[in-house]
Amino acid sequence: MIVILKDIPVLQCGRCLEYILEDSVMRRVEEILSIVSQDSELQVVRFAA
Repeated sequence: MIVILKDIPVLQCGRCLEYILEDSVMRRVEEILSIVSQDSELQVVRFAA
């Protein structure tokens, strides 16, 4: 299954341009992934805090 999460708030390092997710955002991502339907191959979900 592929899940695309849209509009996730990220932090970007000013030196190396790496993206980082805050712990609270990652917890919400895990919640979203735990409730998505397992019946489809692809889902697009808008991130909502």
